[in-house]
Amino acid sequence: MADFLQNAIQSMSLEDEEPLTLPDSPRFRVIDENETSLLGRLLNPDCQSMARMIDYMPTAWRVVGRVRGIALSRDRFQFVFQREEDLQTVLKDRPWSYNHWAMTHERWTLNPPPMIFFSP
Repeated sequence: MADFLQNAIQSMSLEDEEPLTLPDSPRFRVIDENETSLLGRLLNPDCQSMARMIDYMPTAWRVVGRVRGIALSRDRFQFVFQREEDLQTVLKDRPWSYNHWAMTHERWTLNPPPMIFFSP
């Protein structure tokens, strides 16, 4: 399937009128998967271990086994929740900190507004 998609994209031109129909595959359901997730940033990554924070926060949030943490970079992370209620509780109870330093986080949105929050 990947070869089919790659060949179809390579053979496209500006004159083509027919749209490319993407298959209904989990690879194309990013919106559904991220709908119950939050993105965040450690504000002092020199003092905050990303791996330890990802291990610890589900315990602090009382959602162990119902959330998956992902390190996106040295200071940016994502948590994908299984239940909307858990995500809402975490967002309602903020601000949160880890290792005596603040961390910021916001709910994932399809079209986020430009923010300083995730600027380099």
